[in-house]
Amino acid sequence: MQEDPGELLEKVYSILGNPYKRKIIAVLGERGEVSFSELKSIVGTSTGNLYYNLDGLAGFVSKNEKRKYHLTSEGLKLYRYMVENEARLRSLFSRGAYPPHLERFLRVLVPEDVVAVLYNQVYLSLLSLAAAVALISLEALLPGQVCFILDAVYVGSAVSLGRAALGLFGLAVLVLLLRAAGRLLGGSGGLAVNLLGMVSFSVVPLHLVTLLGGFLEDPFLRGLLFRLVQVASLGLLTASLKVSGKLPNERAFVAVFTAFYASYLLSFALQRFLP
Repeated sequence: MQEDPGELLEKVYSILGNPYKRKIIAVLGERGEVSFSELKSIVGTSTGNLYYNLDGLAGFVSKNEKRKYHLTSEGLKLYRYMVENEARLRSLFSRGAYPPHLERFLRVLVPEDVVAVLYNQVYLSLLSLAAAVALISLEALLPGQVCFILDAVYVGSAVSLGRAALGLFGLAVLVLLLRAAGRLLGGSGGLAVNLLGMVSFSVVPLHLVTLLGGFLEDPFLRGLLFRLVQVASLGLLTASLKVSGKLPNERAFVAVFTAFYASYLLSFALQRFLP
């Protein structure tokens, strides 16, 4: 079935707006066919990020019987357009959609390239999950707060096993919330292991700061540190939905904000029932 012209145009825009995808098209246009390892070396990115961008070039890039990547007929058209309009494209992307300082800030706040390292990388995703579980287990050994979903909850005299179960349950709820919100907003869903690994990676800083907060006596300093790290984790989660669910920035942010708000309400309700 022929692709909808509007969807095709939107896909072309996303390629032209992504430096990795533009470079892949340019390399394949110049060299004809290139292996995965060669492409990774030339583009200068991680295995996960390269897989992520190649998946985003479906229909423009294909793989032959020699397992080498090459441009399809649509990819060749796009490459010729890029060559013929190089000066115009340079002018377009030098202006950008936002002022340069704001673009740099957004790249830091929503580090898509960082979480893309985990894309289709099962072992790295499981390693991120193991790190999150380990921190939740250590967190459960200390009195005071635990990180539940995306917020800190005071659990008083609850036993360590109960504290650990609460932290793990919160991680599971967060993954389900983000996956559901992402699908409702038009995301592709993607591989479950992608989202699981990226969410685990994103909340590691929150669990780490909760663990370290057990050694801080000043509640104001402890709360301030948690909120600062919380902002970083929300940015990582937004990038995770962009990469794993193929969501644009705005929709990914809405999905994460929805999960954050649900986290706040659930944490508030939970705090009422804890000793």
